[in-house]
Amino acid sequence: MFDDICIFIAIINCGNFSIAARKLNISQSTLSKKITALETMLGSKLINRDSRNFNLTNDGKVFYDAFCHLEENVKQKLQNVIEHKPVQYLNLLLPSCLINHPISNNIMSILEFEPNIKTQVVYRNLMDLTQNNVFYDLALLSKFEQFHQAQQNLVFSTKNILITHASNVNKVNTNIECLNDISVVVYGYACNHQIEICHQNLQKNISFMPRQVICVDNIEEIKQFINNNRSAVAIVPESMVWKQFSDSEVKQTLVEYYCGYTQYILYLNDKNISSSLGVERVLGEIVQLIKESLFY
Repeated sequence: MFDDICIFIAIINCGNFSIAARKLNISQSTLSKKITALETMLGSKLINRDSRNFNLTNDGKVFYDAFCHLEENVKQKLQNVIEHKPVQYLNLLLPSCLINHPISNNIMSILEFEPNIKTQVVYRNLMDLTQNNVFYDLALLSKFEQFHQAQQNLVFSTKNILITHASNVNKVNTNIECLNDISVVVYGYACNHQIEICHQNLQKNISFMPRQVICVDNIEEIKQFINNNRSAVAIVPESMVWKQFSDSEVKQTLVEYYCGYTQYILYLNDKNISSSLGVERVLGEIVQLIKESLFY
């Protein structure tokens, strides 16, 4: 019935059945059937019409005056409901490597249309989700594993590769023992001073003790360190290296080897999800976005 009334108002405001049909994106025959159904329900004729023109009956004028502001009133009441909805709060935790990744902008685009959901996004590599007494509703964590570990909430796994300055590639490739005498920058996770790399095909492990091991969670710091210390080597997730380093002199070295895996694990706070349909829908969209476009 509400739709039939809105169609009636649209026809009168447009002054023409065909114009109203185009505006509402329905056929003129459907339009006519809707008006006939409305008149039948009311037991009164609202419009006198022929093949070209129409005019309102007296009952039609009364009906139009009663409902001409219906759509505006409904929109206003909906806006009032939206404005008075309680504010929901979301805390999201994402790995530092995603700060400049398109996925961050896409998440912000989802949240832009949710004025009643206030969101804080923290970029940090944590494994303790209650650190500083902050509880996260959604957390995407990057975790180092020596071997690929399958688990239910794992959304992505990538091998860690070795990179260095272009001027240092040949030296490392021809003298793997030099890894014992250089500085190594490790992305995103703490590790022991002894580092183990594995041959891609032979499954042969080689351990070495670098002069210095530095753990960072910022790609720009790695770029700067490699440029300032051209003999240094960095260990980073293979999935991100070429896009993140495409504008620099950083190149892969020891391409036959890798150093464990970086696994991206997704955690959801079920308590907050069940407390609000709006929060549940938004988190569902973000989770789907992460699974579809985490890396490119």
